[in-house]
Amino acid sequence: MSRVGPAIVPPMMLASGQVRGCGQDQLTHLAGKPFTELANYRLPGHLRVLRPGQGVTRDLMPDRLNAQVDGSGVILHLFCG
Repeated sequence: MSRVGPAIVPPMMLASGQVRGCGQDQLTHLAGKPFTELANYRLPGHLRVLRPGQGVTRDLMPDRLNAQVDGSGVILHLFCG
């Protein structure tokens, strides 16, 4: 059985508008709340939780929601990528 990893979208697809967003626009009200609140929402793509001091990859996935959290797991910032 082969595993398929996340798709990395070519920049030309981004420029053409073929890629939908990650849903961040509808979730801005979650800033200041625990990241576990995101479990109540259906996201169009993957979720990546970014904790303080954590290393991250530089791959671009426009439908992935990134949740930057503090040491207590409270959402500081939501962004696509």
